Amino acid sequence: MNNQNYDIIAVIPAYNEEKVINDVISKTKLFVDLVIVCDDGSTDNTSKIVHKNKVVLIRNFQKMGKGYSLKWLFKEAEKYNPKVIITLDADGQHDPNDIPKFITPILSNKYDLVIGSRFLYDSWTDISYIRNFGLKIINFLHNALLRYPYSDSQCGFRAFGKKGINIMHNCKENGYGIETEQLILAMKHGLRMIEVAVKVKYRDLKNTSKMNFILHGFTLVKFILINFIKNLQVNI
Repeated sequence: MNNQNYDIIAVIPAYNEEKVINDVISKTKLFVDLVIVCDDGSTDNTSKIVHKNKVVLIRNFQKMGKGYSLKWLFKEAEKYNPKVIITLDADGQHDPNDIPKFITPILSNKYDLVIGSRFLYDSWTDISYIRNFGLKIINFLHNALLRYPYSDSQCGFRAFGKKGINIMHNCKENGYGIETEQLILAMKHGLRMIEVAVKVKYRDLKNTSKMNFILHGFTLVKFILINFIKNLQVNI
């Protein structure tokens, strides 16, 4: 398979998603040329189910984190010389039917990075009030401190063109801060970015967060503040 090129590749980090990963892969395959899944040390049957789907499977034999898995997924995807790499979650939150919205802006050569948003006027999400409130705080801090001018800094549903793919070579973060780090690097390198409205589901999904969302929020705030301080030091 490595001798072939695939224009549109979806990469999916997964941890203990045996109940939903089959459906996510099946729907995603309708819109892309190749799917690559990284099993991040799952203790259930995630890898066995992925293997049966005849997609590319890579495995961390212990849990390494979303950022670590995404970096490895990008390295694996680059072997196939893609024009677009799409990232989406394995837990069923993201709707693969939205994938064409991400592909068109990049293939038209207008943008280098397309970011899904839960908060544009034509987006849809059944996010809880508490989680929504927490995200709004994180987005406010992200936008105010790091000067990111968009509505959703934390959605992992994204698409990267050639220039966007290259910024992943500079990512250091192994955890959930990877999505903030991507945006910091994208702005630093002058990438052309746009948001698209997406559908993001939470209710009736049992495994949408691998970390307590309050702890997750504090982790993201800490990452944002650290990078804000780094930027201040550079500019002094």
